[in-house]
Amino acid sequence: MKIIPPVKITNVQWSAQEARRGDVLQLTADVEGAPDGTEALIEVWEHDEDEAHDFITKMPTMVENKRIEISWMYQYFEDTDEIPTEEEVERGYNSPEYFFKVIIGSKEERSELLEFKDWIDIVVRDEAGQVAANYNYTLHLPDDQEKSGTTDDNGRIREEDIPPGPWWIELLGPEDGSA
Repeated sequence: MKIIPPVKITNVQWSAQEARRGDVLQLTADVEGAPDGTEALIEVWEHDEDEAHDFITKMPTMVENKRIEISWMYQYFEDTDEIPTEEEVERGYNSPEYFFKVIIGSKEERSELLEFKDWIDIVVRDEAGQVAANYNYTLHLPDDQEKSGTTDDNGRIREEDIPPGPWWIELLGPEDGSA
């Protein structure tokens, strides 16, 4: 009789706690009881507070040296089937969060949550193609919020931690009122 030890999956981790669009992350886990070459499956899910998580993608991999490791390029996947409730709108924007599962046979373990962050970093030019230095602007965000500010001396706008999705800028004119 052959005795096969149970598969144990531990240290299921992202290579970072937060990611931005285009980041390449390492998804890793330690594996005991599965020989090299054992097939494993990674599933990435978007976390929902109501536990109705949204499936994003799956990637096959194999156990090597008692470990699995796979690279994944982070992309934001707009959740078009969910319209925020009034309560969610009142609480303000929450960054999307993701987790992944490692599945080997009937054994499955889940990672901690990865938080998505997005940003805007652009240089604004006026109608003549000149850098719009020190121009007032209003940034219209995908969650219907607005951020006002002034471009820097090089016409640059940089806003961190904004909701992912379509946005637009309303250029209001120079800070000094000229033009």
